[in-house]
Amino acid sequence: MVLLVLGAAGCSSEKEPSARRTVLAPRLCDTQLSTAPIKEMFPGPYSEAFQQYSSRDSLNALKRGKKSGQCVVWLTYASNGAEKNTNVNIDATVSDHDSADQLVASSRKFGFPVLDTVRSGEIAGVSGPEGAAVAFTCDERKNQERGVRVTVDFTPDEPGITGKRERLITTTSATFAVRIARYLNEHLLKCVAPEKLSGATDLRHT
Repeated sequence: MVLLVLGAAGCSSEKEPSARRTVLAPRLCDTQLSTAPIKEMFPGPYSEAFQQYSSRDSLNALKRGKKSGQCVVWLTYASNGAEKNTNVNIDATVSDHDSADQLVASSRKFGFPVLDTVRSGEIAGVSGPEGAAVAFTCDERKNQERGVRVTVDFTPDEPGITGKRERLITTTSATFAVRIARYLNEHLLKCVAPEKLSGATDLRHT
């Protein structure tokens, strides 16, 4: 599952055509979220690291009533003596038709391999070695329940991730997705009392 956000008119990007960035920016695209979880899952040093997003369809666009927002992080790094490429794709969706449970179910059916279920307050989802998807119910509009989903998935150039690395990615992608979901609610959507989405992130093997 790959999201490509290409540079065009009205787009913002950290990529500079004349220079290669080798340090990942500390903040995720146009948010105040830390990129530390990405560095934990895919540690450098990087030969190239940049983020790309459209100002019209970024994560912060949800504040302006958009139904979806994206951020893509592009990484090139050395692993086991070879150069690897990974795209970390962050996608947020607000649905007027699907509940949080339905959004998670669709991610589970058509998305990445699932190892764990995820729960943090009223946030629920799934995670695995290729990313995580979590969702919560947003009731901003006249008691109309809307589902909000956050996915963090990647296309790592590392086939057959197993063992401790598989566990690290499964856990970190889940906690990162939960953190993004809370950020969207607290700073952009403001449709659920923050305490309803708080608490420790509990992962349970499926």
